[in-house]
Amino acid sequence: MRGSMIWLPLARGQRRLSLCLSFLRFHSGHEHGEPTVRVRIAPSPTGEMHLGGLRTALYNYLFAKKNNGQFLLRIEDTDRKREVPGSIDSIITSLNWAHIPYDEGPGKEGDCGPYIQSERIDIYKAHTEKLIENNHAYHCFCTEERITELRKQYVKSRGVFMYDRACLNLTPKQIQENLDAKIPHTIRLKIRPGSTSFNDIIRGDVTFNHNFIDDQILLKTDGFPTYHLASVVDDHLMRITHVIRGEEWLSSIPKHLSLYEAFGWEPPRFAHLPLLLSPNKSKLSKRQADISISSLREKGFLPEALINFVTFLGWTPNLDGKELLFLDQLIDLFSLEEVHKGGAAVMNEKLLWFNSIHIKHLAAQNPPTKLVELVQPVLSKKLTEEISDQTELAKAEALVQDEAYMAKVLSLAQERMELIPDILEVLYFFRDPPLTRPLSEAEKEILRKALASLEPIPAESLTEAKTEELLIALKYPKKTLYEALRYSVTGSNV
Repeated sequence: MRGSMIWLPLARGQRRLSLCLSFLRFHSGHEHGEPTVRVRIAPSPTGEMHLGGLRTALYNYLFAKKNNGQFLLRIEDTDRKREVPGSIDSIITSLNWAHIPYDEGPGKEGDCGPYIQSERIDIYKAHTEKLIENNHAYHCFCTEERITELRKQYVKSRGVFMYDRACLNLTPKQIQENLDAKIPHTIRLKIRPGSTSFNDIIRGDVTFNHNFIDDQILLKTDGFPTYHLASVVDDHLMRITHVIRGEEWLSSIPKHLSLYEAFGWEPPRFAHLPLLLSPNKSKLSKRQADISISSLREKGFLPEALINFVTFLGWTPNLDGKELLFLDQLIDLFSLEEVHKGGAAVMNEKLLWFNSIHIKHLAAQNPPTKLVELVQPVLSKKLTEEISDQTELAKAEALVQDEAYMAKVLSLAQERMELIPDILEVLYFFRDPPLTRPLSEAEKEILRKALASLEPIPAESLTEAKTEELLIALKYPKKTLYEALRYSVTGSNV
């Protein structure tokens, strides 16, 4: 039963009390009804969060909030060799920036902590001992050299490595002698004969034949758990009701369900999300493109646009083609059952399009305060770099801080903005353009006549159509006229 209580001989006495109380609260609170939906993401601190991790987090978040549930962050740092300093802070920063904060996790302790696996080692060891006592796991003293040689033999003969269970039938005396001699060892799960079947929320009924399932290592020689043990134990103790994760973990299901069975626990529901693909339909790799969330943020993508884009990487609501959606709408619409089975291609052009329509949405607000606040530091930084005269810089900065003026600038600039730094294309609204050559006499003449024609007209009456009518009346060839005006105003010929 999910609500069963297990005494754990932990070093930290308060952890024992906390775990037991949480189990009692859960059992008494949900004995006669459905448990509260609780989902989690469990990233490893091996670098930046990428698009795939963000999508997994987002789908978990949407599912939890739609069902009035809770969204947890757990850090799976048991592979110490791959850990990158600063990764945990980066993951948390990315989640907060994307407006999908977690309810429990590092820094937001609930009654199921700690939420960093390296701080839960005693818990895993206690559960492993329970498996050994009940004959569901065994000590393995095989050396790394023997396993490597065995793996080579299997590759030559069968192509799929399976541990040969050389240590399965060691006697208690042999085991104790090896332990007393401090021979390095692992703990392996004893896979029962038969098969495992389960219903995946996305993929339907799935069956795995145990003839092809290896006796998975649960505890490594360094005493740290593998992903399989830690994930199952933590999901149970943290009362996770639904595990929503990437398709790459589907093959781990028989090992995980075997562990739930061995412990006598009710497993959660599982949903395995489709792969993210590159435009050529190959699996998206972190090395193929710069797809970290921090990098996308630095480039000028909006969190609302990124969330809108990522949501559609595997799920499409039936809204007659409407694509501009916000988080509260996505929560109402989201359905795990409607997530696609096939992989989703990540198209950079589509992401830029989403960003452009979200910029236009912000520009249409009255006043466009949020968009103004986003572009102001970009403009200020660039102007400071390019203007050495302090008086001129002060005038330019005054325009940047003038919200009414900025609203007018954005009403014109937003049509061509895909990213926030694209505001720099209209830097001429804040300073005289740096001309690469002097204006010709012909260009000066065009400017004098254009100004003479436009200046008498009140600004509020100068519509685009009226302006074009007055300029064409000057009788210059259209190309000559507009090239002269464009260069004098922007410093560019295009």
